[in-house]
Amino acid sequence: MMHWYVLRSKPLKEIFLSKQLGFRNIEAYIPFVLKRKKYDPKKSCNFFPGYIFVRIDLEKIGLSALKWIPGSNGVVCFGGEPGVVPDAFIHQLRYKMDRLNEEPQAKWARYQKGDRVEIKHGPFEGYLAVFDQYLPSSDRVRLMLKTIAEHQLKVEIPGEQLAK
Repeated sequence: MMHWYVLRSKPLKEIFLSKQLGFRNIEAYIPFVLKRKKYDPKKSCNFFPGYIFVRIDLEKIGLSALKWIPGSNGVVCFGGEPGVVPDAFIHQLRYKMDRLNEEPQAKWARYQKGDRVEIKHGPFEGYLAVFDQYLPSSDRVRLMLKTIAEHQLKVEIPGEQLAK
């Protein structure tokens, strides 16, 4: 029966190992996340460095076959038994990676100038504010925050701290 398992790779060999698995018609998944740095705008990295997920029928392939694939350091086991990863976990992980890798503008497109938002994390947690704009150069958002005596204060925070 087909199940997902975690395969350890040799250091920095996840992509190489994934290709080796592909040559053997074994489904592999590496959850890549994009790094968005000014000096390296579109480079990606493995969310779980040194590991990849494989979907196989272990009874047909066998543990030893996976251990000897070039780039592999074997299947992750617990108490001598390979650890099965639930399909739901892989589905949720793929969904999460898709959300993390969205273009920043797409993440904040649901907010319009004037929308009321709640700050969910950080030093302003729990405050209500009004969305002003997305700031692409710093991947932050600008908000209008009401303070004591109804004064408005412009603040810039990471967009991940917002909720609508």
